[in-house]
Amino acid sequence: MLVPLAAVALVLSAAVLMVSGIAKLREPVATRDAFSSLRLPRLLTRGPWPDVLPWAEIGLGAALLIVPARAVVVPAALAAGLLVAYWVIIARALGFDEPVRCSCFGRIGDHEVSRRTLLRNTVLVVTGAVGLVGALRGADVWWLLSERRWGWLAVVVLTAAVTLLAFDGSPSVGDAAAVEDDDHVRSRIPDAVLIAPDREPTTLRELAAFRPVLLIGVDCTCGSTVQAINRLSAWAERIPEVDLRMLTTFQQPTLPGLEDAVYDHEAIAWRALGMTASPCAVLLGADGMLAGGPVSGVEEIGDMVEDIGRRAGPVPHR
Repeated sequence: MLVPLAAVALVLSAAVLMVSGIAKLREPVATRDAFSSLRLPRLLTRGPWPDVLPWAEIGLGAALLIVPARAVVVPAALAAGLLVAYWVIIARALGFDEPVRCSCFGRIGDHEVSRRTLLRNTVLVVTGAVGLVGALRGADVWWLLSERRWGWLAVVVLTAAVTLLAFDGSPSVGDAAAVEDDDHVRSRIPDAVLIAPDREPTTLRELAAFRPVLLIGVDCTCGSTVQAINRLSAWAERIPEVDLRMLTTFQQPTLPGLEDAVYDHEAIAWRALGMTASPCAVLLGADGMLAGGPVSGVEEIGDMVEDIGRRAGPVPHR
Protein backbone atom coordinates (compact mmCIF):
# COMPACT_ATOMS: atom_id res chain seq x y z
CA MET A 1 0.00 0.00 0.00
CA LEU A 2 2.91 2.35 0.67
CA VAL A 3 4.16 2.27 -2.93
CA PRO A 4 0.93 3.57 -4.53
CA LEU A 5 0.49 6.18 -1.81
CA ALA A 6 4.09 7.30 -2.26
CA ALA A 7 3.62 7.53 -6.03
CA VAL A 8 0.59 9.75 -5.51
CA ALA A 9 2.54 11.84 -2.98
CA LEU A 10 5.41 12.30 -5.42
CA VAL A 11 3.03 13.53 -8.13
CA LEU A 12 1.33 15.96 -5.72
CA SER A 13 4.65 17.31 -4.46
CA ALA A 14 5.81 17.75 -8.04
CA ALA A 15 2.59 19.57 -8.99
CA VAL A 16 2.82 21.93 -6.02
CA LEU A 17 6.49 22.74 -6.61
CA MET A 18 6.08 23.32 -10.34
CA VAL A 19 3.00 25.51 -9.95
CA SER A 20 4.77 27.45 -7.20
CA GLY A 21 7.88 27.91 -9.33
CA ILE A 22 5.98 29.06 -12.41
CA ALA A 23 3.91 31.48 -10.32
CA LYS A 24 7.10 32.94 -8.82
CA LEU A 25 8.67 33.36 -12.24
CA ARG A 26 5.65 35.36 -13.37
CA GLU A 27 5.92 37.69 -10.35
CA PRO A 28 9.65 38.15 -9.60
CA VAL A 29 9.10 41.36 -7.61
CA ALA A 30 6.44 39.73 -5.45
CA THR A 31 8.80 36.81 -4.85
CA ARG A 32 11.61 39.09 -3.69
CA ASP A 33 9.11 40.99 -1.51
CA ALA A 34 8.15 37.69 0.12
CA PHE A 35 11.76 37.16 1.21
CA SER A 36 11.67 40.58 2.93
CA SER A 37 8.17 40.10 4.38
CA LEU A 38 9.19 36.83 6.01
CA ARG A 39 12.38 38.46 7.39
CA LEU A 40 14.73 35.92 5.91
CA PRO A 41 18.48 36.44 6.47
CA ARG A 42 19.98 39.31 4.50
CA LEU A 43 22.21 36.85 2.63
CA LEU A 44 19.08 35.29 1.13
CA THR A 45 17.13 38.52 0.65
CA ARG A 46 19.84 40.44 -1.18
CA GLY A 47 21.47 37.54 -2.98
CA PRO A 48 20.34 35.78 -6.14
CA TRP A 49 18.15 33.32 -4.21
CA PRO A 50 14.76 34.93 -4.97
CA ASP A 51 15.59 34.48 -8.67
CA VAL A 52 17.03 30.99 -8.22
CA LEU A 53 14.22 29.57 -6.06
CA PRO A 54 11.55 29.35 -8.81
CA TRP A 55 13.89 27.42 -11.08
CA ALA A 56 14.86 25.14 -8.21
CA GLU A 57 11.22 24.37 -7.50
CA ILE A 58 10.47 23.65 -11.16
CA GLY A 59 13.58 21.46 -11.45
CA LEU A 60 12.72 19.49 -8.32
CA GLY A 61 9.15 19.02 -9.49
CA ALA A 62 10.28 17.75 -12.88
CA ALA A 63 12.81 15.40 -11.25
CA LEU A 64 10.13 13.89 -9.02
CA LEU A 65 8.13 13.04 -12.13
CA ILE A 66 10.83 11.63 -14.39
CA VAL A 67 13.59 10.15 -12.20
CA PRO A 68 13.12 6.38 -11.77
CA ALA A 69 13.05 4.34 -8.57
CA ARG A 70 15.96 4.52 -6.12
CA ALA A 71 17.46 7.56 -7.85
CA VAL A 72 14.28 9.54 -7.10
CA VAL A 73 15.29 9.44 -3.43
CA VAL A 74 17.60 12.42 -4.02
CA PRO A 75 14.99 14.88 -5.40
CA ALA A 76 12.41 13.48 -2.96
CA ALA A 77 14.74 14.28 -0.04
CA LEU A 78 15.46 17.77 -1.38
CA ALA A 79 11.76 18.44 -1.94
CA ALA A 80 10.86 17.22 1.56
CA GLY A 81 13.60 19.38 3.05
CA LEU A 82 12.38 22.43 1.13
CA LEU A 83 8.79 21.87 2.30
CA VAL A 84 9.97 21.56 5.91
CA ALA A 85 11.91 24.81 5.54
CA TYR A 86 8.76 26.52 4.24
CA TRP A 87 6.85 25.20 7.26
CA VAL A 88 9.43 26.59 9.69
CA ILE A 89 9.43 29.99 7.95
CA ILE A 90 5.63 30.28 8.11
CA ALA A 91 5.50 29.11 11.74
CA ARG A 92 8.08 31.77 12.62
CA ALA A 93 6.16 34.48 10.74
CA LEU A 94 3.04 33.78 12.80
CA GLY A 95 4.94 35.08 15.82
CA PHE A 96 5.61 38.52 14.29
CA ASP A 97 3.87 41.50 15.89
CA GLU A 98 2.65 42.81 12.54
CA PRO A 99 0.53 40.96 10.00
CA VAL A 100 2.56 39.34 7.24
CA ARG A 101 1.68 38.94 3.59
CA CYS A 102 3.74 36.65 1.45
CA SER A 103 3.55 35.67 -2.20
CA CYS A 104 4.61 32.10 -1.57
CA PHE A 105 2.78 31.06 -4.74
CA GLY A 106 3.27 34.27 -6.71
CA ARG A 107 -0.09 35.99 -7.16
CA ILE A 108 -2.07 32.79 -6.65
CA GLY A 109 -4.39 32.47 -3.68
CA ASP A 110 -4.59 34.28 -0.38
CA HIS A 111 -1.36 36.04 0.61
CA GLU A 112 -2.20 36.54 4.27
CA VAL A 113 0.01 34.40 6.51
CA SER A 114 -2.30 32.70 9.00
CA ARG A 115 -2.81 29.40 10.80
CA ARG A 116 -4.53 28.22 7.65
CA THR A 117 -1.25 28.80 5.81
CA LEU A 118 0.57 26.72 8.41
CA LEU A 119 -2.03 23.97 8.08
CA ARG A 120 -1.57 23.96 4.31
CA ASN A 121 2.20 23.68 4.75
CA THR A 122 1.74 20.88 7.28
CA VAL A 123 -0.19 18.89 4.68
CA LEU A 124 2.57 19.55 2.15
CA VAL A 125 5.24 18.38 4.62
CA VAL A 126 3.33 15.15 5.26
CA THR A 127 2.95 14.64 1.51
CA GLY A 128 6.67 15.18 0.98
CA ALA A 129 7.51 12.78 3.82
CA VAL A 130 5.29 10.04 2.40
CA GLY A 131 6.92 10.49 -1.00
CA LEU A 132 10.40 10.29 0.52
CA VAL A 133 9.67 7.16 2.58
CA GLY A 134 8.13 5.51 -0.45
CA ALA A 135 11.09 6.47 -2.63
CA LEU A 136 13.41 4.81 -0.11
CA ARG A 137 11.38 1.63 -0.62
CA GLY A 138 11.49 1.74 -4.39
CA ALA A 139 8.43 3.80 -5.28
CA ASP A 140 8.40 6.22 -8.20
CA VAL A 141 5.91 7.88 -10.53
CA TRP A 142 6.65 5.34 -13.27
CA TRP A 143 4.90 2.71 -11.12
CA LEU A 144 1.61 4.40 -11.98
CA LEU A 145 2.22 3.97 -15.70
CA SER A 146 3.30 0.36 -15.58
CA GLU A 147 0.90 -2.58 -15.72
CA ARG A 148 -1.98 -0.24 -16.55
CA ARG A 149 -2.76 0.86 -13.04
CA TRP A 150 -5.54 3.11 -14.33
CA GLY A 151 -7.35 3.26 -10.99
CA TRP A 152 -4.38 4.73 -9.15
CA LEU A 153 -3.59 6.99 -12.09
CA ALA A 154 -7.15 8.36 -11.96
CA VAL A 155 -6.74 9.00 -8.23
CA VAL A 156 -3.54 10.93 -8.93
CA VAL A 157 -5.12 13.09 -11.62
CA LEU A 158 -8.19 13.85 -9.48
CA THR A 159 -6.16 14.60 -6.36
CA ALA A 160 -3.72 16.81 -8.25
CA ALA A 161 -6.60 18.75 -9.80
CA VAL A 162 -8.22 19.31 -6.40
CA THR A 163 -4.86 20.35 -4.93
CA LEU A 164 -4.21 22.93 -7.63
CA LEU A 165 -7.75 24.30 -7.44
CA ALA A 166 -7.25 24.73 -3.69
CA PHE A 167 -4.64 27.38 -4.45
CA ASP A 168 -7.40 29.53 -5.99
CA GLY A 169 -6.14 30.55 -9.37
CA SER A 170 -8.12 33.79 -9.40
CA PRO A 171 -6.03 36.94 -9.59
CA SER A 172 -5.09 38.68 -6.38
CA VAL A 173 -7.03 41.77 -5.50
CA GLY A 174 -3.78 43.61 -6.05
CA ASP A 175 -4.18 43.00 -9.78
CA ALA A 176 -7.34 45.09 -9.98
CA ALA A 177 -6.92 47.80 -12.57
CA ALA A 178 -7.06 51.43 -11.54
CA VAL A 179 -9.77 53.63 -12.94
CA GLU A 180 -8.42 56.19 -15.37
CA ASP A 181 -8.72 59.75 -14.12
CA ASP A 182 -10.72 60.82 -17.15
CA ASP A 183 -13.36 58.22 -16.33
CA HIS A 184 -13.17 58.64 -12.57
CA VAL A 185 -16.54 59.40 -11.01
CA ARG A 186 -15.83 61.71 -8.10
CA SER A 187 -17.49 61.07 -4.78
CA ARG A 188 -17.25 62.48 -1.29
CA ILE A 189 -14.40 61.41 0.94
CA PRO A 190 -16.00 58.78 3.22
CA ASP A 191 -16.51 59.26 6.93
CA ALA A 192 -13.75 57.43 8.75
CA VAL A 193 -11.87 58.24 11.95
CA LEU A 194 -8.12 57.68 12.09
CA ILE A 195 -5.60 57.91 14.92
CA ALA A 196 -2.88 60.50 14.33
CA PRO A 197 0.73 59.95 15.49
CA ASP A 198 -0.01 62.06 18.58
CA ARG A 199 -2.80 59.56 19.43
CA GLU A 200 -5.50 62.15 18.71
CA PRO A 201 -8.42 61.22 16.45
CA THR A 202 -8.70 62.77 13.01
CA THR A 203 -10.79 62.14 9.91
CA LEU A 204 -10.00 61.59 6.26
CA ARG A 205 -11.51 64.96 5.39
CA GLU A 206 -9.43 66.70 8.05
CA LEU A 207 -6.27 65.25 6.53
CA ALA A 208 -7.03 67.08 3.28
CA ALA A 209 -8.64 70.15 4.81
CA PHE A 210 -6.14 72.59 3.28
CA ARG A 211 -4.16 70.66 0.67
CA PRO A 212 -4.84 67.54 -1.38
CA VAL A 213 -3.35 64.38 0.09
CA LEU A 214 -2.08 61.24 -1.58
CA LEU A 215 -2.87 58.67 1.09
CA ILE A 216 -0.73 55.54 0.80
CA GLY A 217 -2.11 52.62 2.77
CA VAL A 218 -0.14 49.57 3.91
CA ASP A 219 -1.32 46.55 5.87
CA CYS A 220 2.01 44.79 6.44
CA THR A 221 5.72 45.41 6.88
CA CYS A 222 6.52 43.53 3.70
CA GLY A 223 9.07 44.33 1.03
CA SER A 224 6.60 46.35 -1.04
CA THR A 225 5.93 48.56 1.99
CA VAL A 226 9.67 49.22 2.29
CA GLN A 227 9.81 50.05 -1.42
CA ALA A 228 6.94 52.53 -1.04
CA ILE A 229 8.62 54.22 1.94
CA ASN A 230 11.90 54.47 0.04
CA ARG A 231 10.18 56.25 -2.83
CA LEU A 232 8.23 58.75 -0.72
CA SER A 233 10.83 61.52 -1.07
CA ALA A 234 10.97 61.18 -4.86
CA TRP A 235 7.18 61.15 -5.11
CA ALA A 236 6.89 64.22 -2.88
CA GLU A 237 9.35 66.11 -5.08
CA ARG A 238 7.38 65.15 -8.17
CA ILE A 239 4.07 66.52 -6.82
CA PRO A 240 4.95 69.35 -4.38
CA GLU A 241 1.35 70.61 -4.46
CA VAL A 242 0.17 67.37 -2.83
CA ASP A 243 0.90 66.11 0.68
CA LEU A 244 1.87 62.46 1.03
CA ARG A 245 0.66 60.56 4.10
CA MET A 246 1.07 56.93 5.07
CA LEU A 247 -1.83 54.97 6.55
CA THR A 248 -1.32 51.69 8.42
CA THR A 249 -3.81 49.10 9.59
CA PHE A 250 -1.47 48.02 12.39
CA GLN A 251 -0.22 49.84 15.48
CA GLN A 252 3.31 50.53 16.64
CA PRO A 253 4.97 50.54 13.23
CA THR A 254 8.52 49.21 13.39
CA LEU A 255 9.73 50.42 10.01
CA PRO A 256 11.60 53.71 9.67
CA GLY A 257 9.43 56.06 7.67
CA LEU A 258 6.14 55.11 9.32
CA GLU A 259 6.56 57.31 12.38
CA ASP A 260 4.11 59.91 11.01
CA ALA A 261 1.62 57.40 9.65
CA VAL A 262 -2.02 57.58 10.66
CA TYR A 263 -3.49 54.42 12.16
CA ASP A 264 -6.65 52.94 10.68
CA HIS A 265 -8.26 50.94 13.49
CA GLU A 266 -10.02 47.81 12.22
CA ALA A 267 -9.19 48.94 8.62
CA ILE A 268 -12.41 50.96 8.46
CA ALA A 269 -10.96 53.69 6.22
CA TRP A 270 -9.14 51.04 4.17
CA ARG A 271 -12.43 49.39 3.24
CA ALA A 272 -14.34 52.64 2.84
CA LEU A 273 -11.79 53.90 0.33
CA GLY A 274 -11.87 50.65 -1.64
CA MET A 275 -8.23 49.87 -0.91
CA THR A 276 -7.09 46.38 -1.82
CA ALA A 277 -3.58 44.93 -1.82
CA SER A 278 -0.76 46.68 0.03
CA PRO A 279 0.49 49.25 -0.78
CA CYS A 280 -2.55 51.07 -2.07
CA ALA A 281 -3.06 54.78 -2.76
CA VAL A 282 -6.01 57.17 -2.95
CA LEU A 283 -5.93 60.87 -3.79
CA LEU A 284 -7.98 62.98 -1.38
CA GLY A 285 -9.01 66.33 -2.85
CA ALA A 286 -8.98 69.43 -0.66
CA ASP A 287 -12.57 70.06 -1.77
CA GLY A 288 -13.78 67.09 0.28
CA MET A 289 -14.01 64.81 -2.74
CA LEU A 290 -12.03 61.76 -3.85
CA ALA A 291 -9.77 62.83 -6.71
CA GLY A 292 -8.20 59.55 -7.85
CA GLY A 293 -7.59 55.91 -7.14
CA PRO A 294 -7.48 53.53 -5.51
CA VAL A 295 -4.48 51.93 -7.17
CA SER A 296 -2.46 49.02 -5.81
CA GLY A 297 1.25 48.29 -6.11
CA VAL A 298 4.41 50.39 -5.90
CA GLU A 299 4.75 50.86 -9.65
CA GLU A 300 1.07 51.70 -10.02
CA ILE A 301 1.38 54.36 -7.30
CA GLY A 302 4.42 55.73 -9.11
CA ASP A 303 2.38 55.95 -12.32
CA MET A 304 -0.36 57.77 -10.41
CA VAL A 305 2.19 60.27 -9.09
CA GLU A 306 3.48 60.86 -12.62
CA ASP A 307 -0.07 61.37 -13.85
CA ILE A 308 -0.77 63.94 -11.13
CA GLY A 309 2.48 65.70 -11.97
CA ARG A 310 1.51 65.92 -15.65
CA ARG A 311 -1.87 67.48 -15.05
CA ALA A 312 -2.24 70.97 -16.45
CA GLY A 313 -4.15 72.25 -13.47
CA PRO A 314 -3.72 71.65 -9.76
CA VAL A 315 -5.71 69.08 -7.83
CA PRO A 316 -8.97 70.77 -6.72
CA HIS A 317 -8.71 73.11 -3.73
CA ARG A 318 -11.44 74.75 -1.75
